[in-house]
This record gives sequence, C-alpha cells and structure tokens, in this order.
Amino acid sequence: MSYYTDYPITALGDRRGRRAPIRKIDVKRCTSSWCQIIVHEPRIELHVEVPIDRVYARPGRRGEVDPISDRTIYRINAQRR
Repeated sequence: MSYYTDYPITALGDRRGRRAPIRKIDVKRCTSSWCQIIVHEPRIELHVEVPIDRVYARPGRRGEVDPISDRTIYRINAQRR
C-alpha cells in the first residue's frame, strides 16, 4: 500500500516551518509517536523518521486528510515481524 507525508525533510532541502511537498513513501514501522519511512527520490533512497500524525493513506496535507489509523499501524508493524 502507498502512504504519503507532507512533513519537511531537511535532507531533501525542505525547511522546517515551511510547506514541504507531498511525497509518496514506504513505511517500515511505527512507534506510538514516530514512523520510520523510506522516501524514494531521483538518485536517492532516504530513510528518515517522521511524526506518526504526518503519515497519510492518501495524498494530502495535515488537516485535509486523516493520519493513518491505529489498525493500519498495527498491520504495518505486523508485516515487519
């Protein structure tokens, strides 16, 4: 399944406090507050952590779309065991 984030990733040139592009991501695992993700950009595969409330099941921004559900988080973590 595809997931998305709009969280600023400074390693990709985003600035904190400024609007970042909506990126398609892979989610490796989640804790109660953070998700480990993989961002696929041209010529780079970046592994970073983002707040769990900034990971979405469809493209959008915080306040426009809901973060991934607890059920989805459980399913993501179960696949990685």
